Amino acid sequence: MPNDKYKHVDEQHKNKQQYRYQRSKLIRRAFIGFCSSFASDCISNGIRVVKTYKQTSDTPLSYIDAVAALFNESGLSFFIRGLGLKLISNGLSGILFSVLWKMIMDRMNNNANVAREATTTTSTNSNNNKNKNNTNGNEESKSK
Repeated sequence: MPNDKYKHVDEQHKNKQQYRYQRSKLIRRAFIGFCSSFASDCISNGIRVVKTYKQTSDTPLSYIDAVAALFNESGLSFFIRGLGLKLISNGLSGILFSVLWKMIMDRMNNNANVAREATTTTSTNSNNNKNKNNTNGNEESKSK
């Protein structure tokens, strides 16, 4: 029985492959979450700066006036004002959300599959029992 001798090695290799797959899946999900957060923050940061400037101004301003005032103060660099901290905080949030959301979805799908398999197994067993009962009933009626 030389195959039994190496069975544990095959199981260890299979476990290592499963671990690598899970790890790469988590890294991929984290990267996707960070990239989506990065893109949305870079696109919306300028709008957020203009909105905040308009809301905190002592005099009522239109959005066009707020953009003009910001441009006169700091040029186009107002688009990146406060972006560094926003990227860090929202990047971490995006990573956590993506990873946890997918883990929860995977768990829910696994639970649904287990429930579906249990229902299928139960209905198959009850059908088999009905068939056995019908077969036994037919044999009994034939013997009479």
